Amino acid sequence: MTYKDPNYQKKYNLRYRSNKKYKTGKTAYDMKRLSERKIILVNLLGGKCVCCGVTEWWNLNFDHIIPVSTTKQKRLPATTYYKKLLNGSLSLENLQILCSGCNGSKGNRKKCNLDHSQ
Repeated sequence: MTYKDPNYQKKYNLRYRSNKKYKTGKTAYDMKRLSERKIILVNLLGGKCVCCGVTEWWNLNFDHIIPVSTTKQKRLPATTYYKKLLNGSLSLENLQILCSGCNGSKGNRKKCNLDHSQ
């Protein structure tokens, strides 16, 4: 789309980006802390996928054994969730570690649908 003022898009972007409401606020330091917390939690829960045994921490997800969608539990952002798990205000009992493939195939069912016999 062309505008009458060629600098319109630049001006719009500057206004949009300067609005604090639209900034995520995630710095490199925040992302590093999030990764560190995830590694600690992965190690607390066994360090590998329960289903297939994958051990790369960046490929592992926390999965609710009883899916959140079937309970009235409220979803939390990852940073808040990791903090609450580490300080003990949330229980680790309903969590298991699955790789992204197993977690995607499980969905809100009780077990993974992938064939790991290969």
